[in-house]
Amino acid sequence: MNRMKDESRTEVILRVTEELLFEVGFDNFGVREVADKASVGLGTIYRRWPTKEALIADALNTSRSQPLPVAPTEREAIIQFVQHRAQYFVAHTPVFPSLIAASRSDEALAQAVRDNVQRNIDTPLRALIGDYIGIDHPGLDVLSQLPAALLIHRLVLLSGSVDPTAFAEEILTAIDAVKT
Repeated sequence: MNRMKDESRTEVILRVTEELLFEVGFDNFGVREVADKASVGLGTIYRRWPTKEALIADALNTSRSQPLPVAPTEREAIIQFVQHRAQYFVAHTPVFPSLIAASRSDEALAQAVRDNVQRNIDTPLRALIGDYIGIDHPGLDVLSQLPAALLIHRLVLLSGSVDPTAFAEEILTAIDAVKT
């Protein structure tokens, strides 16, 4: 019985961690706030995760990927997927600079960020684009990584804005340009 409580408590802590991370950002993230929102003691968290980075890494590692869009055409599926991910990046832009910076000094956090991007963006987008241009296309890997890279570049490095609908169309135009 206790084990089930511990497992559900862990799930709640990880869910709250992810929510809080994207609500307040990495720099303003506090383990105490997670404990308060999850209705657990601070010791409950620190017994499982020794640092805030370890807690965030675990939360990112356990986050679920979103289902692929169901669309009438492969083109529409790509547009819907890229638009949805672009909306997510735009909504959470303030989190990325500090999360990327923290990843430089914490390998577990860096791996969790990489795995999360691969699981939620690169791999599903690779499947969608592969269906559209062919899984043997030599540019498939680059095309599947292009949206996340461009979003980080435009939102974080250039401090610009991105219109998710226009961005999705722009990505599809790039894919169409190399489609053979």
